[in-house]
Amino acid sequence: MAPVTRATSWPSQVLDFVIEHKGKIIAHLGHVIAALVSIIFFFYPDASVPTFNDYAEFYFGSRLLFSPDFPRLYETSGNWFWFSATFHAPPFRTLPSTLLFYVPLGLIPTLASSYTTYVVASVALNVLTAFMCVEIARILKGATIERWTRDAMLFVYFLMPMHFSNYYQGQVGSVIGFLLVTSMLMYLKNREGLASLSIGIALAIKPTSYFIIILLLVFAGSLRKFLTRGVLMCLPACINIIVFMMAPSMLGGFIDVAFMRDYNQGVPLPSVTVTSAILMILRILGITSMQTLIFAIVAVPSTIVAYAIARRRPDCNKIATAFVLGTMLYFLCQFDVWPSQTVFLFPFLAIFQMAYAVKPGGNFKLLWLAVATYSVYDIVRVVQV
Repeated sequence: MAPVTRATSWPSQVLDFVIEHKGKIIAHLGHVIAALVSIIFFFYPDASVPTFNDYAEFYFGSRLLFSPDFPRLYETSGNWFWFSATFHAPPFRTLPSTLLFYVPLGLIPTLASSYTTYVVASVALNVLTAFMCVEIARILKGATIERWTRDAMLFVYFLMPMHFSNYYQGQVGSVIGFLLVTSMLMYLKNREGLASLSIGIALAIKPTSYFIIILLLVFAGSLRKFLTRGVLMCLPACINIIVFMMAPSMLGGFIDVAFMRDYNQGVPLPSVTVTSAILMILRILGITSMQTLIFAIVAVPSTIVAYAIARRRPDCNKIATAFVLGTMLYFLCQFDVWPSQTVFLFPFLAIFQMAYAVKPGGNFKLLWLAVATYSVYDIVRVVQV
């Protein structure tokens, strides 16, 4: 007579699931807690977050988009900013196309409810980004990603302190990461149009992907593909040309607000890049007007080296190489990089590790070190501020 098997009770099934997937559960809970803490800090009555959080800058900017006062977005006189004086928010320092993402959020009546919606949407985008990373790594590797490797990546990604900074500051790192990873996935699936448009939208929202675009154009392989990519990548950013043509005074105001003022002086722990370090040394020496030149001196040789590395590694997918090296070049050369932006750096490092690791988890030491270093930097900076 065959032995009778008892059905396992649902509490036992839940317990077994928790034991088996404890790493994932801890990671997801930690990420949700970070989001909730961000929202709680936003509503904290003694904090200045509701008015001087970066999110207020984007929220009120989007509400101004269809207003007759929109041409005054960058209006300034000395140290007086019309935008700051009107909305009690930081001066608007980004391109008008940045407001593309924030227009739906600007339709929400109150700043607090809009910010809460933004945090929830960012969490959802991070989840989608993580699973697309696993799919991309599977395509590049041509095989299923080992469970340990996949879970380790998800665990670190969802528990990075930089997510808290991204939410707390109201930044678009999660959106940029989602769009760039979507673009990479579409390229690997040979959907050139959608892929190029996705990275173009990311560029229009925040110009952080220009190194990726340069490498993608270099690796196009044919004139037709080069032109297709170039046109679709630049198309969303053309909104800025239209805006500045319709209101020429805004261009001068944008250049003044975005480039002619040093907002990072006196800020604890300024951004950590090669360009930033050189500029800091020059500032100590009393030299303050070489920002663009130093950027070019660092960026041009770095891009050439990245291209040479890619040419010497024919075994690596050119699309993957463009995204990984392009993102790393941004964090190496850009003179204004903050830990909250690493939320769109980590996915590409993780993809590269998952796809090209020699053994499960074998090449993750550098990844752990990078995340740990930026985490310590971010925590100290938040505490000091």
